[in-house]
Amino acid sequence: MADAWYIRANGGERGPMSAEAVRVALALNEIMPADWAWREGLDDWVLIAFEPAFAKGRHH
Repeated sequence: MADAWYIRANGGERGPMSAEAVRVALALNEIMPADWAWREGLDDWVLIAFEPAFAKGRHH
């Protein structure tokens, strides 16, 4: 998976997930914008709210 994201939410980790799967999980409130995301190439975890890959289709 080229865009394999890992998510830290609700005390656990999920992944790998595509960016589209993350957007769906956001829309279903399974994960929140205040949760953390990481993928290969990033130096550290980033807040989902600030990651442009997840902005499409977000309704907040």
